[in-house]
Amino acid sequence: MKPAGLNIKLIEKTGIALVTIALSYNIYASWALYSSAPLSDPASYPVIAKASHYFYDSGMREPVPVFLTKALLALGAGDQAAVRLATVIVFAASVLLLLFFADRAHGLLAGLTSAMLFAVNPYAGYYSVQGVSNLTSGLFLMIFCFGLAGKDMSGRNAVFLGVAGGLCMLSRLENILIVLAALGIGAVLDLSKRRARFSAFVFAVAIFLTLPYLAHQYREYGNPVYSHAMAARFWQNTEKSGPLSGDRYSGGPMSISSFVLRAGPAAAAGNLLKAYAGDIFHYIPRLLHYKILMLALFSGMFFLFKKKDYFALLLLPVLMLPVSFISSIDQVSAGSGIELRFYLNALWLVCVYCGMGLSGAVSLITKRNRLQKT
Repeated sequence: MKPAGLNIKLIEKTGIALVTIALSYNIYASWALYSSAPLSDPASYPVIAKASHYFYDSGMREPVPVFLTKALLALGAGDQAAVRLATVIVFAASVLLLLFFADRAHGLLAGLTSAMLFAVNPYAGYYSVQGVSNLTSGLFLMIFCFGLAGKDMSGRNAVFLGVAGGLCMLSRLENILIVLAALGIGAVLDLSKRRARFSAFVFAVAIFLTLPYLAHQYREYGNPVYSHAMAARFWQNTEKSGPLSGDRYSGGPMSISSFVLRAGPAAAAGNLLKAYAGDIFHYIPRLLHYKILMLALFSGMFFLFKKKDYFALLLLPVLMLPVSFISSIDQVSAGSGIELRFYLNALWLVCVYCGMGLSGAVSLITKRNRLQKT
């Protein structure tokens, strides 16, 4: 009889191979189907990248997606190909890193299942070819959150997590809210002075990396968060006049607090709760595509609760916080809601929940069969 260790190694190698094959096929099929589809906002990245003189010189766009485009342009890719290839590479890296992190945190079966669900997700494939920054943002958030969930509170790890947090902010600036909330939850769940100092240092490193971009925005546009002030105006006009209205930027920059509190504090709180309900029961099932996986998702949340992994459970509302302020607005047409790309920040975590649910069910069945045999 072969040692159990050999069987585990065989399962691991076979699983990694299957995940790689599924990922490669999704990328191949998505590229074949969508590489000729027009780009939306990312269409501006090559122009900005060619005009930029340094990392933070990225106009209204966050620096990381522009930098990745510039790197691919330097390697000889064409304008649109550079945008698309950058995010395809990010998608592939996200799947492989999810396999590594989820395996370490929750076991081999959960890791393989989580990575497979991410690899075959058709929306991840589509949006990777569309070059959106949400996948890049999700990659750095995944690194940040898995690192933060660990027990290592060394200065070296604080710097590493601060860099990851800074890069996710520099991929999408609204991630400042997510980084701050995740650090806050970690500190509350620990309630030690060491954790509080660690969290403060991580945020200090992250914001230190982000400040030059805010300074650049202020110097160029007179507002450190000009891009998001314009986005606030866009969403305000879309909500007020409908998705088919003319100039949705009419009125110029709008303060983010004015947009969030546009109906008053009480209404804002109520709308946020409604938005979370919509996130869970409308957007997340669509994001998963295979809606039966919602059973695995809720099972995974149950198993995490049994393990008392409250940090992982609380991460989902944290990751969805920025998008919940706009999720009730019809972006494209009446009844459309917003694009699913805004939820790509949370796709890796949703896959982890599903992976935990499926692996937990397998463990229960295996345990039950062993008990019946004894």
